[in-house]
Amino acid sequence: MKIATVGRRPDGSLRRSGRVYLAAILGAIVLTVAISSCRKPVPASTSPSPQPANASQAEAAIPQPVKEQSCQDFVQGFYTWYVARDSANGKLRTAAPAWDDVVRLRPEALSPELLGLLKDDLAASEASPDEIVGLDWDPFLASQDPSSKFEVDSVSILGDRCNAWVEGIEKGRKRESVGPELIRSGETWAFVNFHYKGQPPPDENLISTLKVLRDERKKTIK
Repeated sequence: MKIATVGRRPDGSLRRSGRVYLAAILGAIVLTVAISSCRKPVPASTSPSPQPANASQAEAAIPQPVKEQSCQDFVQGFYTWYVARDSANGKLRTAAPAWDDVVRLRPEALSPELLGLLKDDLAASEASPDEIVGLDWDPFLASQDPSSKFEVDSVSILGDRCNAWVEGIEKGRKRESVGPELIRSGETWAFVNFHYKGQPPPDENLISTLKVLRDERKKTIK
């Protein structure tokens, strides 16, 4: 290897050959490359996958069969509880109708509108025990003498709404047909109305029936 020579300029200062400068430049390049290779690579983005922007998108993300099963389980659970309670307590009841248990014990199962209308109806009936000023039949079982068993026959989902049909069964024969209408409420459901097969308006559904009874009571008071 040839070593760079050192001499003096005419003014007496030291002079290095061009090879020294070339070696210095090459050394700087090598050092720069070495430093660059030691740098850690920038990690890939670890941001979470996009989440639904709102509750409706989250609701839409739930598979249809899961919604149907969830609604069916809710409706069947309600009817199993309600029919068993009605049957066990039937002989002990006095003036309070069966659906009073739902208003008192399971108000979260009803939408605010339906709960309010049922409360008004119950209060009016209690205030006038000798008159029929409210419902005189069971709105959840569509009967004055209901069957001993009620089973969910079908369920359909549209958006955050669920429509079911429940059949009253006595000794293997279908008697009553009730169509609960529900809306998704958080991770569960709530009844917003009940429909009745073969009934003309306004008796076709519970909401309209309760409103008609309420309006008739207002007219009587005036």
